[in-house]
Amino acid sequence: MSSGYLSRYESLNASDTLYIVSKRDGVGDNGCFFWHLDLDNSTKYSSFIDIEKITDPVFTCTAKDSSPDDQNLNTSYSKISFESPNTYNEFNGSGNFELFEGGIRVSTAGKYILSTNIAAISSVNRTNIKVNFVKNTNITFFGKGASCYIRNSAGHNQSSIYLSRVVHLNANDTVCVYTEDEANSGIVRILPRESIFEIRKI
Repeated sequence: MSSGYLSRYESLNASDTLYIVSKRDGVGDNGCFFWHLDLDNSTKYSSFIDIEKITDPVFTCTAKDSSPDDQNLNTSYSKISFESPNTYNEFNGSGNFELFEGGIRVSTAGKYILSTNIAAISSVNRTNIKVNFVKNTNITFFGKGASCYIRNSAGHNQSSIYLSRVVHLNANDTVCVYTEDEANSGIVRILPRESIFEIRKI
């Protein structure tokens, strides 16, 4: 048994409908299967979706697309670059955030929710990476995520890791996402268009 968690900030229009769609890992891109999760019939509320309408300033972005040689995450200390060329959006205002040195810089002091979901792929057996937030290149917010295990067997060669923190930031602070190796050595590549970093001022 296993479970997963994913969170995103998105702009929705009136009458938009949001679905949960899953794909079975290990079937490849040809002939892959997709399922829509029926929340009305989920067992004992173990599967759920929450939607929150917010007016807080939010910045969301994907990792730098450096294809075909995407970044190896399975090293002693690796900063993920969230910078051009990538996709990014600022909601509920402007000028509150900016991309800076691979991370996100805030313009005003306050409390912020940091969240990231890093997707990865590997052909190496039993790898895993840890992820954490670092402020101004040298201050680590304690509380690591370490749930990106890849078995590399029966087609299981992808995984992802989610981490969220509430922190206080000062004006012009920059927050970046760093990874470390946790298990077997070998290359673990980031999937940049599926890896996100988001900040919300609360």
